[in-house]
Amino acid sequence: KRLGDLPTKDNEGRYNIMALFLRDEWPDDTEKMSLKMSISRGKSHFWVWFHFGIVSGIMRSCSTPPTHVGDKVRFQWRGREEGEGEMTYDEENTASITFLGEGRIRGRMRWDGQLFEFVGKKVPIEGADWISRVQDWKDEYWEINEATDWKIRWIGTPRWDEFDEVSSNSDTADEEMGESEKKGCYEDLFLKPVYRGSSWIR
Repeated sequence: KRLGDLPTKDNEGRYNIMALFLRDEWPDDTEKMSLKMSISRGKSHFWVWFHFGIVSGIMRSCSTPPTHVGDKVRFQWRGREEGEGEMTYDEENTASITFLGEGRIRGRMRWDGQLFEFVGKKVPIEGADWISRVQDWKDEYWEINEATDWKIRWIGTPRWDEFDEVSSNSDTADEEMGESEKKGCYEDLFLKPVYRGSSWIR
């Protein structure tokens, strides 16, 4: 739900990330997770560089860039798994990011058959020219498609419907994430519900 204009700087920059599913499954590899984002110069696509410890890569938007608080942007992503560096290029590599305002985001990502959630808080960085980094992110994204020395997976079609429901593999499923754990995760990133008008943003 749109609840006002999104601050310009919320759709670019670096965000620290917390993803409970990844943290619980790979605690040694996910101590520091982050992403960086920017709209392209032509404003036709929204690009995200991410490093989630066990998996990293580039997201390319499949919907319009965010302009309002509450906007959700959908992505296809390509990347590599840590360890052997296996590249992954798969139509089921999908993600979404919802912009909550005040430098906060909430997202979902499908990887290797798992649908997990993450939350993020923006890191204040002065003077960075984020849009100038988009070309490098584009090059990396398209080069993954052209890789010939790696196993490339191509399976099925995007499953966007799952991004609108809580999955059994989601961090917010009752058996995966209790209320106390959820509260601690959000407090770690200074992510607390915000009341705007007649609605709560969580």
